[in-house]
Amino acid sequence: MTQNVCPKYDPRHLCHSCQALGGAAHLSHLARHSSFFNKVMTADELWRGVLAESGVGARKGRGKRTKCKMNKDLNRGQNLGEGRAGYLWPGLNTPVYKDGSIQKPSQRGETEQKEVTAALERQRDEWDKRRKTKIKRERDFDSHVIEVKRAFNVTAKESRKRSISSLVAVGNGNGAAGKYRRKKRAMHYLYYTERYNNHTSESHTTLCYGLRCHWAVITLCKLIGIEDMYAKVDGSVPFHRSLQCCGDITVWEHLLVNAKQKPVPCEQPFI
Repeated sequence: MTQNVCPKYDPRHLCHSCQALGGAAHLSHLARHSSFFNKVMTADELWRGVLAESGVGARKGRGKRTKCKMNKDLNRGQNLGEGRAGYLWPGLNTPVYKDGSIQKPSQRGETEQKEVTAALERQRDEWDKRRKTKIKRERDFDSHVIEVKRAFNVTAKESRKRSISSLVAVGNGNGAAGKYRRKKRAMHYLYYTERYNNHTSESHTTLCYGLRCHWAVITLCKLIGIEDMYAKVDGSVPFHRSLQCCGDITVWEHLLVNAKQKPVPCEQPFI
């Protein structure tokens, strides 16, 4: 070992360079002051790096399982002063004054802290399950999901692509109703149906007769506001056709009563 090289972790040895620095050189060491957070990156960029998939993999159909993952807002649900230890800090997570006296820092019990943590976890799960799309809620309108099913579409890029198909009906119970594949679009396809004495269709069904028809037709009648109606379906017919004929019949009857026009006959249900 030469004199100009200090042995590591040996404070008793002083070489010429150490003596020139006053004997403090043995306390210094080489270090690189760098961090991952030196590069400013947003949360979206970090999540994109975690959930990203190459374009080639997407076209080849690889990584189908990873497509179900969604980014999470880790800042949501975080409150100042809250932690795993369960400390209560006045002014942060507890009020400063209580019953006329200034509160002092304290700590929750173990049982109480577990309840608070469990409630926060349940709340985060609910936030994750909520859809990001905001649906405008209309006044006095109700919605019913008639059918939800999985649909598959074969494309050239992604091969077999899975999606969700749903049939939703909306109505205000006062004659206005509509049906479409999504609730947001069903509000844009509303139809108004004239009712006789505000309880039945134009066929003048007896009061308190009830709804004696297909379950899908009953759902649509409740949204329209029809309380008494009879409809019969001959044979095994999908309820999509029943709903379509039910809506067409109410329109045809309205035209027949008011404009004296002859409607086109419908083969499935009749009133």
